[in-house]
Amino acid sequence: MLIVFNLLVVAGVLGLGYLWMTRGFFNAFLHLLCTLAAGAIAFAFWEPLSHLLLGVLPTSGFARFLHGMSWGIGLLVPFLLSLIVLRVILDKTVKANVTQATAVDYAGGIICGGAAAAISVGFLVLSIGYFRLSTGFLGYQPAYYSEARNGSIVRKDKLWLPVDSIVAKLYGSMSEHALASSEPLTKWRPNVELTGFTARMSPGNGAGRNTFNLDDFSLFRAYTVGAPNTPARDLLSDTFDETPQTYQDLSGQSVASGQLYGYILDFRAGAKEDSKGAQVLMSNGQIHLIAEKTDDSARGPRSQTIFPIASVSQAQASDGDLFGRWRYDAEDVFIASVGGASSVKMAFEFIVPTGYTPIAISVKNARLSLDDEAPAAKPTAYANASRRDAAITSGALIKGGAEVSLDETESVIIDGASVQTNMGRDLPPPGVTISHRLGHTLDRQTANRGLTVEKDGKDNAIFGGSGSFSEEEAKAGRSGERDFRVERFGVAPDQNMVQIVVSGDDMPANLLGTVVRSLDADLTPRLVDTNGNFYDAVGWVYEDKEGVWIRFTPSDTIGSLSELPKTLSRARTDQNLRLLFLVSKGVEIQHYVFGEKAILTFEPPFECDQNQSG
Repeated sequence: MLIVFNLLVVAGVLGLGYLWMTRGFFNAFLHLLCTLAAGAIAFAFWEPLSHLLLGVLPTSGFARFLHGMSWGIGLLVPFLLSLIVLRVILDKTVKANVTQATAVDYAGGIICGGAAAAISVGFLVLSIGYFRLSTGFLGYQPAYYSEARNGSIVRKDKLWLPVDSIVAKLYGSMSEHALASSEPLTKWRPNVELTGFTARMSPGNGAGRNTFNLDDFSLFRAYTVGAPNTPARDLLSDTFDETPQTYQDLSGQSVASGQLYGYILDFRAGAKEDSKGAQVLMSNGQIHLIAEKTDDSARGPRSQTIFPIASVSQAQASDGDLFGRWRYDAEDVFIASVGGASSVKMAFEFIVPTGYTPIAISVKNARLSLDDEAPAAKPTAYANASRRDAAITSGALIKGGAEVSLDETESVIIDGASVQTNMGRDLPPPGVTISHRLGHTLDRQTANRGLTVEKDGKDNAIFGGSGSFSEEEAKAGRSGERDFRVERFGVAPDQNMVQIVVSGDDMPANLLGTVVRSLDADLTPRLVDTNGNFYDAVGWVYEDKEGVWIRFTPSDTIGSLSELPKTLSRARTDQNLRLLFLVSKGVEIQHYVFGEKAILTFEPPFECDQNQSG
C-alpha cells in the first residue's frame, strides 16, 4: 500500500506541476507566491480554527467522523481558501501574462509549478495525517515503534517525494527567518509532519479518539526525578520491574543523560473514549512533551518532541488508594483508566535530555503551555527513582494527601441496609437501583434513531447518544426476536451503572426537595464513593404520557439541571425521571451531591459489585 501512496503523491506533484508549466513561467511564479502565502496563512489560523471546529462539530450521530478530522480540516481548508482568494485577487490585478522564450517559459514553469505543486500536495498529506484514520492507512507510517522492540517511537517511513517533510521544514524555517515570529512553528510544533499520525496510534488499528479539546484536561501537578544530567539508565529504572528498560528518542538514538519529568493530568469526562466503557485511553504516541534547548552546547534542534516512557495511574477500580506504574516498553501498549470516576488523574513520564527544558505538553493534538508561573507547572523534586516509587505506592504522587471536602450540614441520612433479600443481601436504598437495564424494550432499528446501539455479548446495548420515543415505540421490541431487542445500556467490566429516581415526593433524591430547590441550578449532580471519587451523571431516562426520552453520554456528562428534558412539577403525576451514573465496580457509594453540597448520605454506604458487562 505504501507504494500506492507514493505513486499518488508523485502523480499529484507531476500533474499539478505540468499544469502550471503549460501556463508559463510568469503565471507559475505568481501561483508559487500565492501558494507560499496561503501556507503561511493556514499555519497561522490552524490551531484556533481547529479548536473552533472541535467545539461545533458533532461528537455523535452520523457526522461524528468529522470531529476526528478537525485538525486536518483546520489546516487544509484555510490553505485552500487562501489560495483561491489570493489567486483571484492576482488574476484581477495582473490581467496579462509576460511572454518569454519558449525554453525559459517551460524551464521556469517547471521549477515554479513543481514547487507550488509540492507545497500543495504536502499540505494535503499533512492534513491526512491529522484525520481520524487507521494507523495503517495506505501503508504510510512516518513514525512508529522502534525495531529494537522497546516501545520507543522513532521516525520510520519516508516518501519518495517527502512533500510533508518539505512543507514542515520550509515553514519552520520561514517562521524563524523570512516570516520571523516570536513564537515560531519550530518552537511549538517541531515535528508537525509526524505528531498528527502518532495521535492515531490507538487500539483497533486507529479506532480510538485522536482529538481533545483543551477543556478536556488540565495540568494537576508536575514532578522531576534526578538532576538535569542524571544517566538515563538511572531514570529508566523502577522498583516494580527488575527488567531493564531501554529508550530511544525520535531520531532512533539512545539518550545518554537528562532528567525525568512527570506530568499529572486531570482528565475530565470529555476525554473519555466514545466506545464501550468510556475510559481515558492513551498510547505513547498520543501524548508528547515539547522541550526547548536552553544550552547552546547541547546537540539537537531548537525544540524536541519527546514521547513518554511510562504512565502512573490508579491500578484497581475499587481501590482509590492503589496506584501502579506502567511502562511503554513494547508495541501497542494502551494504558486506560479504570472504573467510572468523572475525573481521572494519570501521570506521564518523559526523559528530557540534558540542555533542554519542557515548554508544552500535547495530548491528542491539544497543546498545553507549561507556564513557569503556574503553580501546577512547578515540579516536586524526587532525588531518585526509589523515592518516586515510594510516593506512587503511598498514593502521595497523584493524590497528594488531598481530602474530599463536602458540605453535609443539610444532608439527609439514608439507612441503606434497612431491607434485606431472602438471601440476607442488603438492598440499595429507596429510589436507587444498581442496574444497567433500560426499563423499556426498543426495537434496534428504532433505537438507532439517535442512540448508538452495538452488540455486547449476545444482546444489543446502548453505548451513547440521545433520542425520544413514543410509548408504543418504547415497548415495540417485546414482540421481536432477541437479536433486535434493545433493553439495556453498555457497561464496561470494571463499571456498574447506578440509577437514581429523582422524581416523586416519596423519593429521597427528589429534585423538588427543599434543599435541592435552594441550590444553584448550574451545579452538577454526582455520586461520591468512600474513596472520595466523584461520578457525574452520564444521562437520564425520562417518562411521561407523551413518551420516553433517553440520554446516555458518558463522555459528555450532565453539567446542570438545565440539561434535563423537562421541568418536574408536583402538579403532574405522570413524570418519572431516573439519573444514570457509571461508577467503578466494587466501590461503596457514600453520598449523593450537587457540586460539593451533600443531599443524601448513605449509612452504611451501598456497594456496587454486580457483573453488568456482556
